[in-house]
Amino acid sequence: METISAVSINTPLLCDDEAVVGLDISTVSTGVAVLSNQGIKVANIDVSHAADKGDVFETIKRRLSLEKQLAEMLEGQRIKWLVVEDVFMGSNATTYRELVNLNNVPDELLVEGVLHTTQPIEDVLVRVQSRVWKSWIRSKIQDQGGIIHEGGRYLSDKQVVRQSLAAWGINPDSLGGGKGNQDRCDAFGMAFGLILNKENEGEGEVRRPPEGIPAAKGAKGGSSKESPLSDFEMWYQADLRSDSSFKEALRGRQETVLSKVEFNRVVTQGYD
Repeated sequence: METISAVSINTPLLCDDEAVVGLDISTVSTGVAVLSNQGIKVANIDVSHAADKGDVFETIKRRLSLEKQLAEMLEGQRIKWLVVEDVFMGSNATTYRELVNLNNVPDELLVEGVLHTTQPIEDVLVRVQSRVWKSWIRSKIQDQGGIIHEGGRYLSDKQVVRQSLAAWGINPDSLGGGKGNQDRCDAFGMAFGLILNKENEGEGEVRRPPEGIPAAKGAKGGSSKESPLSDFEMWYQADLRSDSSFKEALRGRQETVLSKVEFNRVVTQGYD
């Protein structure tokens, strides 16, 4: 793994020998980030050459390759939390099946006792949706209205991560430039975001989506799979129909503003 000297953290959540690991798992290149008070390390794991395309055992060979490389990479680390982006069922069933296959590798390494943890394994693994961990790190650019281009377009997920890290004083290119940089940035963002989220827990500012609220469909310029209900949690116990601050909160978000019809539908189904 590459040690990043240009970036450092200092959090009371970790003892000197403890680490938070972020994993951005993909079917080709997985980003890995290890954050501790002693330093930052990043790497990529390439499983694309584990099997030839079309090999009947391609999926399992890639899985075994990821498992072997990840175990070797994290050997000797005392892991307090391991953050993995959850898999979303998209339109491509083949990719979804491959991602699910790879996404369970951290679980196996924990259950089999391959990884050294500093707390019970059920407390170590944090599987989180993409929109949630991005909300953990984007507060600085969101407060400044920086999640929208000057031209009025919303930033892409990649741009949100890069600009969010930059707002925290972290140059994305310092996490190892070139091929695989975005995978490393995402892995770092997950681990760093979890630390921010944990540090805010005592202040009641944890950004988690409320349970049981249906995702809004048909939002202009977006899709139902990433409806950002996590942005609504500060108001979900109030009378939203009479709370003007709720409507104000819809301005300047990364995704898209719900139409009046969709706004009323969410309120009606989610809170009545």
